[in-house]
Amino acid sequence: MIFTTLRYAAFIGLGISERAKEVLDELAKKGEANSSAGAKKIRAFFEQGERVEKECNQKAEDIFSRVAQTIRMPSRSDIERLENNLSKLAEKVQGMANGRNV
Repeated sequence: MIFTTLRYAAFIGLGISERAKEVLDELAKKGEANSSAGAKKIRAFFEQGERVEKECNQKAEDIFSRVAQTIRMPSRSDIERLENNLSKLAEKVQGMANGRNV
């Protein structure tokens, strides 16, 4: 329910931002993009949106990191360490199958 609501809000926001970009482009073509109060508000809107997006991404990364730690999800280094150990064991087994101790 919450995810669906957030998704619809994002779609609405995308529609609004696309229209705002179009208006800003039209003002730029007319040479009014730098002097128009509306253009300045649109630029401020986009800048604030970018800041909010960065904050949301950081918060999402923090949440995912805490969830991964809570459920004890292995890190990339843990997996690489296990792969190395597995390779060493495979070499030993292969050596034992060939009749030599490794």
